[in-house]
Amino acid sequence: MESPKSYQKTVVVIGAGFSGLTAASQIQILKPDIRVVLLEARDRVGGRSLSWKEQCDPSSKSLERIDLGAAWIWPTENPLLASLASRFEVPLVPEGDGSFRLEGGTQELALKMEEKVKDVRFNSAVQNLSRQESTGKIEVGVLDVLSGDEEILSADAVFVALPPRLVVQDVNFQPKLPPNVVDAMGQTRTWMAQQGKFAARYESRFWRSGKRVQRWYWKRCRQGGPLEILFENGNTIWAFLSNQSRWRSLSPVERKAAALKQLREELGNEEAERPLSTFEQDWSSEKWTCSEADSAEPHPWLHPDYSSVASVFRNSLWDGTLWFIGSETANPGVAGFLEGAVSAASARTKQWAQIQAN
Repeated sequence: MESPKSYQKTVVVIGAGFSGLTAASQIQILKPDIRVVLLEARDRVGGRSLSWKEQCDPSSKSLERIDLGAAWIWPTENPLLASLASRFEVPLVPEGDGSFRLEGGTQELALKMEEKVKDVRFNSAVQNLSRQESTGKIEVGVLDVLSGDEEILSADAVFVALPPRLVVQDVNFQPKLPPNVVDAMGQTRTWMAQQGKFAARYESRFWRSGKRVQRWYWKRCRQGGPLEILFENGNTIWAFLSNQSRWRSLSPVERKAAALKQLREELGNEEAERPLSTFEQDWSSEKWTCSEADSAEPHPWLHPDYSSVASVFRNSLWDGTLWFIGSETANPGVAGFLEGAVSAASARTKQWAQIQAN
């Protein structure tokens, strides 16, 4: 948290994923005389970006980082994200098909962005947003998810960097949002909300023995089980979890056993059932990612079409004091992706700054 300083105005940003981090840091640059408070319900930054750090070699200090959420970047299609990576000196590592991953994982970039934000508050879930007609300010009702304590912050503007379905589910607005906005939020599926990944780290790349030397990348599993598509990263094999209920309904312990058995069959080696460590990330079980509406329907591999709701989120509400900037609110071509998060936040904070200047 930043050191005490006198500010005449305060902006609250809700959500410390890439959208919230972009908004908070950009407002600090555009309006250095305005206090920016970034609130995050989790105990970390990154949102749907989470990088699993594991020691590659027990005898060394090097770390292997596997992205369990958002993972790839296509520089030609994601210029804003590529620019951020360059600005924060996070190298791009070639993957295949023109795609790259961030060295250290996407969360590495999020952590470097966090360092530039002066006031970040974790375990802080926003429950209420109430506009005061007499002052034009917004009262932000915040719950400490650890202690249960409640606090009210006063803001001159609020940027909501959350998936729309979580907004309409978890946040109470006074006055109520227009019906078309509420309807659009309910229709906007949270990209990857039902997704999950499983990773197993081994002492060596035993699967490279014999004639196979090509690195596994988007390898569809031949054997039935909880894993659908395999990837190779150093001494780690990771995979997308199947969305089939027979596998998702298993406990994590049961699913791990089934996944390792499947890997033994896929890799053709009993060594697959003896990893040094494993990690599973099931985004559908995260309340700060997957809404009840998302949980009630199967999540498609095909990216949702956001074109019917995009125009609803472009402009502000409450006389320019309330903005929605989550990734799903971006232009349809990038909505839901990391590029969409950066794009929506960048565009709308600039709109807001222009309003302030007039």
